[in-house]
Amino acid sequence: MRERLVLLALLLLAAAALKAEFSPGLGRNSLDGNYYYQVARHIEEGRGLQTGVSLYHQGLTELPHPTNIYPGWPLVLGWTARFTGLPAAAAVLPELLFLLDLVLLWALANRLGRRVFGGAEPFVLRGGRVLDLGHLAVLLFATNPVFFNFTSLPYTEALAFAWSFAALLALDRAAPHGALPAPALVWSAAAGGLAGLAFVTRSQAVGVILGVVLALALAGLRQRRYLGGAALAAAAFAVCVAPWAAWLASWVEPFDPRVMLSIGAYRELPEIVPFQWNRPATGTWQYLADRASGLWAAFDPTNPTSYVASFGLAAWLVPLAVAGLAARGHDRWAAWRAAVQPGSAAVVAAVVAAAVQLAPLQLMHTRYLGEWRFGHRHGLALLLLLVPALAYLLDRGPRPWRWAALALAVASLASGGFATASLLGARFPSGLLGPEPELVEWLEARRPRPTVVTTNAQTLAVYSRAGFHWMQCDEDPAKTRLLIERAGVDHVLVYSGQEHCRFHQGIERLTPVASFGEGRRRITVLAVAEVRR
Repeated sequence: MRERLVLLALLLLAAAALKAEFSPGLGRNSLDGNYYYQVARHIEEGRGLQTGVSLYHQGLTELPHPTNIYPGWPLVLGWTARFTGLPAAAAVLPELLFLLDLVLLWALANRLGRRVFGGAEPFVLRGGRVLDLGHLAVLLFATNPVFFNFTSLPYTEALAFAWSFAALLALDRAAPHGALPAPALVWSAAAGGLAGLAFVTRSQAVGVILGVVLALALAGLRQRRYLGGAALAAAAFAVCVAPWAAWLASWVEPFDPRVMLSIGAYRELPEIVPFQWNRPATGTWQYLADRASGLWAAFDPTNPTSYVASFGLAAWLVPLAVAGLAARGHDRWAAWRAAVQPGSAAVVAAVVAAAVQLAPLQLMHTRYLGEWRFGHRHGLALLLLLVPALAYLLDRGPRPWRWAALALAVASLASGGFATASLLGARFPSGLLGPEPELVEWLEARRPRPTVVTTNAQTLAVYSRAGFHWMQCDEDPAKTRLLIERAGVDHVLVYSGQEHCRFHQGIERLTPVASFGEGRRRITVLAVAEVRR
């Protein structure tokens, strides 16, 4: 065990050294991170869960305004910032959580491996005594360029994975105490509570509590006491989520639980047509055929939006393990019998959590920021399928399949290491660019601070206390008109190259009042003229 801990420590030191060399900064590469940052600033300054940015045509009529974004990460970031300052907290805290994630992943992967290996230590090579499944999982995740990048920015992933891994570890701790109801119930409650913290940190993590409850319910088919554990886990989850739900209900009227799952579900001006994420389909069959095409896109090694773009060829471990189960009928039935054993609860929960979190990606054939989300940070939950798939292939698969699994993992380590090294040398567009500092100075000098419509709302909100309504270039100008009439918009910002964008075309009340920069770096400020009555 000492050798394995030493190897883990060395891996963590190497990961920490890479993180120390990587500093992408806030900017166009951190759109959602910028949003969390400005919410955390309101928390740091004592104003609570407020936002100065209205996204996806929510039509917030006053800015700043309470936000229905999941509060876990902005609260942690904002409270930490009271001691360290927000820039330092945003830069360092995600990277510390990244290292914590790797420690928890090492423990979780080995726990899952032992369950699949029938209680034996999950060494990668048979007869090995140092390199275990946890080390391999840490290497795969630490060199995943998507995870590496977004845990150096103020995104939710680092904290959400920490809570998720901890919830699954707590669930696994409940299983060995099957003969002692009290410890099992305590650990079941802990798993539910930690799953609740994961959900309030990132709503996509709702799959974790569903996995925990289902795994305990299946175990209850064999040992009734686990049905009580399932109920207690659900209750602990509810206790953790209830304060957020109560706060939302205090200002969202009528309250709809969907506002906890998607920020765009809360819309203060419902007459503004919602932001359209997905590609349209003319009928049910076209919709199904279109989404079915994503099954290949998800694992297509040539597709820059596939899981392979994120995890490398190791993504193929999942369909390979499924094929192995399908080809060996006795394994298929053995897997079902194992699923109802209390000792398999963490494996079942991990698989269910991943399936629930990844299922919506199959329906997101988007028209904005890429065609699919598999290779983006939304697809990182595939890790919870990769670990048990790798364990199954190493322990149960035929010898050629074992070597194939190892080859895929090694290939991914090589490609992931190269991609991560490339990130270290990349230059990200951080901070304000071109004439934006002058624009921000001008906005900050206005009293009262104005409300503006712009395509660059999230980034400008990091540096300005003005109110910002986000708009895409090709949006219907009727949406901008409604914001002017109903949300008190004062200015519309037009960047160079956006002169022909639809969102500001044909609005008679807009007149130029200021401009910053020249040529391709010009920003024009259009003011909303008062209507004479």
